[in-house]
Amino acid sequence: MVGLFGFALAVFLHKHYSSSIQPCLLISGLALAFLVLPYIIRTTQIALESLSPEIRLTALALGATKLQNLVYVLLPQSLTGMISGVILAIGRCAEDTAVIMLTGVVVAAGVPKSVFAPYEALPFYIYYISSQYTTPEELMNGYGAALLLLLLCLFLFALAFVIKKRLSYLAFYRP
Repeated sequence: MVGLFGFALAVFLHKHYSSSIQPCLLISGLALAFLVLPYIIRTTQIALESLSPEIRLTALALGATKLQNLVYVLLPQSLTGMISGVILAIGRCAEDTAVIMLTGVVVAAGVPKSVFAPYEALPFYIYYISSQYTTPEELMNGYGAALLLLLLCLFLFALAFVIKKRLSYLAFYRP
């Protein structure tokens, strides 16, 4: 659904504003941002709601403003959950193929020269090679790309775990 929205946006911009606008990296990025925005909002909401009422009310009882309470008490205490949500959303973006297929990826485009240029993404490369291979070597390239994407996502999940543990340690032992 998000991919169709991005494609419709590209067609609308192409038709009404400039014929040089085409599906590109910028439109894919915007579509992926719309895709993961609910994840980030929900993890932030859960992280803020998981704080105890004592933490939420202590700074206010000591005379801090709502903004000071948010910036100096609530956000540092819930930072681990928010950062974990952002890293998991980045992993979701790395794995999504449908959105980028409709909003800018092309075969053999390589690295884009600008954000307005078409590009080739790893999930699309895996899809294309696995469906169009002609030799066993091409299929092995597809397996290698899939393994690389799997390792990238595994690295992001491990990074989220390490950051969450490290930040929770720092938040708990803050002087």
